[in-house]
Amino acid sequence: MARKTTVIIKQMARNNVIAEFSCGDHLFGILSYKKGVFSIEIYPPPGDKWELDIEDFLALVEQGKQDIRDQLSSRSR
Repeated sequence: MARKTTVIIKQMARNNVIAEFSCGDHLFGILSYKKGVFSIEIYPPPGDKWELDIEDFLALVEQGKQDIRDQLSSRSR
């Protein structure tokens, strides 16, 4: 990915934690965990496309999944 990517973890409700993926100033995806299932929403930049290295993208998603698991685990202690 050409620009710095970030992952921000937010707790939306008691059992709903999300990871927001941003590249530069653009929010490009939200990973959520609800009822034991991960899902991802992708928001491409308006009128453009991104070409992403698949390994970088998968690593970003895996990091988001782990961060969500960590957040849920720390809450249950």
